[in-house]
Amino acid sequence: MYGNGARLRRLAGLILMCAALTGVAAAPAEAPSGVAEELEQVLAELRELRRGHYADRRTLEAEIDTVRVSITRLEAEVGTLDEQRTEVEAEQTAAKSAVAELSTKLEAARATRAAILDACGRFAGEERGPVESGLPVRLSRRVGRLDVVRDATTGAEAFGGAWSYFQEELRLARSGEMLADRAKLPDGREKDARMVRVGHHFLGLVTEDGGDVALWVPGEGWVTDPARVHPEAVRTAVDIFDRRRVPSLVRLPLRLERVEEGR
Repeated sequence: MYGNGARLRRLAGLILMCAALTGVAAAPAEAPSGVAEELEQVLAELRELRRGHYADRRTLEAEIDTVRVSITRLEAEVGTLDEQRTEVEAEQTAAKSAVAELSTKLEAARATRAAILDACGRFAGEERGPVESGLPVRLSRRVGRLDVVRDATTGAEAFGGAWSYFQEELRLARSGEMLADRAKLPDGREKDARMVRVGHHFLGLVTEDGGDVALWVPGEGWVTDPARVHPEAVRTAVDIFDRRRVPSLVRLPLRLERVEEGR
């Protein structure tokens, strides 16, 4: 389209030249046939160029309209994207706030877990001594429960182990039972015996041959001194738990510990 400018200038110059030549003629004679034909050709080319110019113009205007439509559509898309960006930024802000809140809760949970582990670990350490020095009943299992609490790696595991240990100890404290085992007496003899346990405080035995009666004293082991054992009371308790005697009240020698107020 833009290459027609040189042709237009060339044709315009030819027209001006022809007009000047015809204007200086002395008489209004007819233009030479060659010049007339060239003028006709020039006019025809001018008409063709004008048609081409308008066609190119229409094409260009159509392209401009197409570009305008595209711009309008892109502007709408940009507006939509701006709205989406605003929503995304709001979601990012909310997400950051949620992450910060979760981080705070996580730190609190970690601190709680550490406190539980520490408390349960100290509890297991404090309980181990009394258990090992107390009645030798299910000792390995009870100490094993404390080891689970001590070696726990999570707060849930430590608390669960402590709760299991507490339930077992509470059951032992509230119950009595008959046991059969082999006992080593203070003089070194070992005999099969029937034993009776009452809570955490009493464990007595009568040997199967009935010749010996003993009482377990923490820190000392089996004691057979009649002044400390009260043999008849122990025999009665063993017979009652072994269902050899009708239940009745029995005075047992219990070793109680002083508890400080507030503990």
